[in-house]
Formats: sequence, C-alpha cells, structure tokens
Amino acid sequence: MIKTIGEEVAQIIERHLIKHWMYFKNTQESIHIDNATLKYISAPPYNRVLYTDWLGLKKQHQEATVHQLIKHCDQEGEPLLWMIGPSTKSFDLDKALINMGLRHHENWIGMVKSLTDYTLANSYRHDFIFKRVMNEDDLKKWVDVYVRGYGKPTDDKEAIFDRFKQIVKSKQNEYQLYLGNYQNEPAVAGTLFFDHDIAGLYCITTAPQMRRKGLATIYLQNLLDTAKQQGASTCILHATDAGKPAYEKLGFQSVCMFQVYKWNKV
Repeated sequence: MIKTIGEEVAQIIERHLIKHWMYFKNTQESIHIDNATLKYISAPPYNRVLYTDWLGLKKQHQEATVHQLIKHCDQEGEPLLWMIGPSTKSFDLDKALINMGLRHHENWIGMVKSLTDYTLANSYRHDFIFKRVMNEDDLKKWVDVYVRGYGKPTDDKEAIFDRFKQIVKSKQNEYQLYLGNYQNEPAVAGTLFFDHDIAGLYCITTAPQMRRKGLATIYLQNLLDTAKQQGASTCILHATDAGKPAYEKLGFQSVCMFQVYKWNKV
C-alpha cells in the first residue's frame, strides 16, 4: 500500500510525539516500557501511554496491562493519560479503555509547517524578551508559567522543576526550554525538541494574567525563527481545539488527530 503524503506526515508527527515524551526516560527516577506493543513513560508527575499495538492480544492481557499501569500511576504523579494516535491498534481501543474506566479527556491536533521557504519574522517588541532557559532562576520562572498556564496542581511544581532541571543541566541541544518575559515579568513558556531536522513545539502556554496581549504570537514567531536558525526544515506541534486557530494564523496545517483518554483517580 502506497501511503499518501498526509499519512507519511502523520507518522512523522506521531513518532516525534513519542520521542519527545520518551526523552524523559533519561531523567532520574523514571521508568518506561518501550517495545513493539506498548510505549509508556512514567517520569513523575508525567504518566503517559504514547503508542499501543494490541492487535491479536487477548482481552485478559489488555485488561491486566491497563490495571497494572493504573495501579502504578495512582501511587505518584498525574492520572494516567493514554494517547490514541494514527498508528494505534486495534482500532476500537477507545471502547476498550472506556470499559476499563478511562474517559475521553481531549483531542490533540497534529499540525505541521515547512520552514524550507520560511522567512525570519520581525519578532521584536520593546516590551517582550525571548530567552533560552539556562539556569535555575529562569527555570523556576518557566515552571511557574507552565504550571499556571496549564492549570496543573501546585503540588506538582517541585517535581516538574526537578524533572526539567536535569534536562537543563545536561545542556542537550535537542531539548531546549524558552521563556518569554513581558515588561520584565514571566509570561510565556515552551520548549523546542529537535529530532534531526524536525523541530517540535511542546509545552506552549501563557500565564493566565498575560493572555490577550499578543504575547503568544510573538513568542511562537521567536520559536520558529530559532528552529530555522538551528537548521530545522519542518516544525510540528500538537494543538488543542482552542489553540488551533492561533497556529493556523502562523501557517500550520492540520494533519492528524490524537485522542487522549484519562484515568480518573476519584
């Protein structure tokens, strides 16, 4: 079967998502499953299933795996998030997850933008400073924006700081955190994750009190400029329905869909 361009790009986006979250297996006190049937990362507070190929596996085996992961996630970190992407098998996994107690949480839209003919944007604003996070002081500010922007529990702030601190200290070129300051106050946070010449935008959020000021747009333009300057030919991301219009204005195109299911501890 010859794949269409859309299918090929969807696979690239999905592989990038998997590699991004599996990158956290390089941090301390994390565990992972990385085989042909399951890709799972637990790097508290993150607990995520990224890929499943359960064609031919018996129902009892599926249920045992789900319950094992839920039991582990209940002990520490966020509730289990289970992604159903373009390559997920079997195709009725959503029904199986619902039957085992998970519920549909949200959809992520895989989007792509070519940087081959991209012209660097005029992304300067006198009241906005875009900078890479290179020290603990900036990382604390980055985590604060990230936690408030995504509405994450404040109890997770220390764990998130410790997790990303290991990445910042390692100074890996492929994983970079960036902070946007508005009038000298932390306003926007996000990351660039490089896989060869493909740059992924992850963890993008704006602090609640800093929204509707055009800051996300100027921040994203800076990210695209940075990706281009570092040799990326393509940029991908995973947007919610609410965030999709902002990315479309920057030239991103929708390619595929990820369904996200969540275990409710209560």
